Amino acid sequence: MTELNTEYIGDTSIVGEEGSCKSSMGLTWPKPLYFFEFDIGGFDRAVWRFEKEFNVLRLKASDDIPADCFDKYDIVSKPYPVPLDITKLMGQITEGKRTEAKFTVRFPKKVEGMKELWQSIVTDFVQLVQMSKVKTFQLDTATLLYNISHKTILQELQERQLYNWKSNGNKMLFDENSFRERLQPTEYGFAYDKLRQLYQTAQAYRKNTVSVHYPTDEYIKVTDASGQSKDEKSGLKKPDGWNELNKIASLIVWTSVKEVNMGGQKLKIPMCKVTKCGISQMGLDAVGKELTASFESIMQERDRMRGVA
Repeated sequence: MTELNTEYIGDTSIVGEEGSCKSSMGLTWPKPLYFFEFDIGGFDRAVWRFEKEFNVLRLKASDDIPADCFDKYDIVSKPYPVPLDITKLMGQITEGKRTEAKFTVRFPKKVEGMKELWQSIVTDFVQLVQMSKVKTFQLDTATLLYNISHKTILQELQERQLYNWKSNGNKMLFDENSFRERLQPTEYGFAYDKLRQLYQTAQAYRKNTVSVHYPTDEYIKVTDASGQSKDEKSGLKKPDGWNELNKIASLIVWTSVKEVNMGGQKLKIPMCKVTKCGISQMGLDAVGKELTASFESIMQERDRMRGVA
């Protein structure tokens, strides 16, 4: 039988509310594991449960990944923080004195640093995917990775917008209020292509990916009394992020924490419910099953279905 620590099952999505142990569940996947920390602070909230069993290395955002780090460590993490824009944090820029008759208030719309952040993610990913020892990539959260990919495309479009303005011989300063604020429907595909390349490359190198998601409301098309189509909440939840991942994922689970009474003591147990399963010899039979939230539990259920003792 293949050892659990080297098992390849492809792409997994773990979805859950804050505090439902979704990051902790991801850290039970085969080692060595590299943790892409987009939700800063999430790694430390989860990894303490594993530090007695595994060797853990925390890199800084400015660090290069040591070529031999997986000779010494089972879990390696690195933060990829979204660039902080002080002007956006303040919310507005006032030009001129408010006591004067004329002053201008403008809200910063320029996107900066996201393209560079995406490049740092890809640079590390390309190095890591070629390391034979690495078994798992944890993308935490994939919700934020999805947002980074979109902001990267928006930054590129804004830079092109500014370039065209200058190329047309305009001598005036470009009005920051004129910057594009969002992508058009036809432009989302460029962001999806970036994400697709990451996941397809991981598949080609047979690396597990664990994508951690927050949930979001599901919307459906409905027709109102006047015959107009509109989006309306269905009352259900879905993983917040790239919708195509729901199609390519081999496994989707939703996490929760349940309180059980054992020996007169109340214990909180992380659990997961399988909502999609494409793992060989599990498939539809696994959908709806509730298991303890760990990779080992998933594999034990697979072996039970296969009739393996």
